[in-house]
Amino acid sequence: MKSIPMIFNTEMVQALLSGNKTVTRRPSKKEITYSKNGGFICDGYMHGIGFTHEETMRNFTSSKYAPVKVGDEIYVRETFASLDHNLTNSTHLLGKVHEVRYKASENEALGNESDWEVRGYKWHPSIHMPKWASRITLKVTDVRVERVQDITEEQSIKEGVYPAFPSSLVMPHRTSFMDLWDDIYPFTWCHNPYVWVIAFEVIKPNTESVN
Repeated sequence: MKSIPMIFNTEMVQALLSGNKTVTRRPSKKEITYSKNGGFICDGYMHGIGFTHEETMRNFTSSKYAPVKVGDEIYVRETFASLDHNLTNSTHLLGKVHEVRYKASENEALGNESDWEVRGYKWHPSIHMPKWASRITLKVTDVRVERVQDITEEQSIKEGVYPAFPSSLVMPHRTSFMDLWDDIYPFTWCHNPYVWVIAFEVIKPNTESVN
């Protein structure tokens, strides 16, 4: 088992905390294609030729190209603020208390970003969140590969997106997911790439600030 970081935007962190998000789709670092002879091709290597689709999928998702494997843990990185601005040490190493705030849990009525900075806080991008400050851990329960446009309405709901407006659309959640995907990964939806589909359960939610 390994533990890896993964970035989630504010909206998706809120979906994790509410229990509405139980799956995430991520682009592959290496281009993935599917051979007409069967098997995935990645980094110039063929995986699974001569096997059934199920066997190929099982072999490929356990290969070195998979970002995670079943049983691994993901610690969520999100936008946060640390009162003392020291991001390199844990509370134990410093011997003092950190106060950490998470943007996804802050009520807008508490003030805007400028107000927070006056009070000694500074919002830090999620990519800079150290592991000790992460409050959400995800346990991977399934990993598979599919084209991004293969997502169904049911799977879109599990992605934690709000239904698109107007809600009379045939697949409002799928439409919202399409918009979200193109917002995060511009101009890629239309190319319909293979993506990693990672299902998980939240095993360590902590909705309180770290003190």
